[in-house]
Amino acid sequence: MSRSEASHGPIANGFTLLEMLVVLAIMALVAALALPDLGRLAPSLRQRAAAGELAAALRDARGQAIRSNDETTLTLDVGSGTYTLSYRPNNRQLGTFDFSMRTATQETEGDRAGSIRFFPDGSSTGGRISLSSGRSSHTVTVDWLTGHVRIVE
Repeated sequence: MSRSEASHGPIANGFTLLEMLVVLAIMALVAALALPDLGRLAPSLRQRAAAGELAAALRDARGQAIRSNDETTLTLDVGSGTYTLSYRPNNRQLGTFDFSMRTATQETEGDRAGSIRFFPDGSSTGGRISLSSGRSSHTVTVDWLTGHVRIVE
């Protein structure tokens, strides 16, 4: 038996339950203060996802026009936030954002809807679709000459 064990009893290795609870409480407090407000970021992330879905649908429409050697269109109803591809019968909902669309005059359908048309050579009528909510906005552009689709934040 060593001298310290004789005078103070056996040495215990490890932590007490109280010490563990204090450490966990401190870690939870630090995490709550350090993490950004995820509720504030969620609308912007949904908007970015909707812009990505719209860009993907436009790229798919361009690819379909080239593959099928036939014109294809993506029609967007800016009032409801839904779009339709000419070669797929069902509508897709993008979300509840403020939409605006600029496209060729012959592709507009009143104030609520418009289309972007892709041709078999990959070109298009061109256009710009903006999604916004609050201070955040994303714009999907389609170049009329090349049919190239890109997202601008």
